[in-house]
Amino acid sequence: DYAAFNRGRMLSFNRDYASALQAFAYFRNSYPSSALVPDAMLETAAAQVASGHSGAAVSTYTELIENYPRTSQGRQAYIQKAMTLLEGGRREDAIEAYKQVVRRYPSSREAEQASSLLRAILADQNRGAEYVAFMNSVDGMQLTDRAEAATLEFGTARHRLQSSGDTSAMEAFLAAYPDSPEAEEGLAMLAEADYGADRTEQALIR
Repeated sequence: DYAAFNRGRMLSFNRDYASALQAFAYFRNSYPSSALVPDAMLETAAAQVASGHSGAAVSTYTELIENYPRTSQGRQAYIQKAMTLLEGGRREDAIEAYKQVVRRYPSSREAEQASSLLRAILADQNRGAEYVAFMNSVDGMQLTDRAEAATLEFGTARHRLQSSGDTSAMEAFLAAYPDSPEAEEGLAMLAEADYGADRTEQALIR
């Protein structure tokens, strides 16, 4: 089984992905009880992505997750599945995949990796408050850095205020983080919004 598995790997290294996929299929059919099957499935999905078959790769990652949920390979499949979904433009599906890793394996290395990637995606979309709320809902993953939480939630509040004039998120931010470095800018933005809406007296109070 070791030789058959590594034959597929060598073919992948040489970028002969079609042959590699055939080799991994042969390996799984010939040695279904091998301890190397989870690794072979990761390698199969990687070869599928590299050969432009992302849909098939997502299916392989899903199968690995379902069949080997307690292995490091199964946890890593979540990460790779999310990355593949993200590259394919399925952003919300990728976000949910990262969240599943954090929910199911909060003490794992993969959960730390997933939380970092999730933070980057949501912050880029001005959804930092969503990230903070999600992390604080998972036992063992609560954000203890108030400065980080304040920065993320401020980004969300600022976006909502600038894009739609919704002041509620900024009001909530200031109530939760009145002493944060961003509080002064938040107050100034609220005052400007009040002035623009002819709430001059409220703007002066700010």
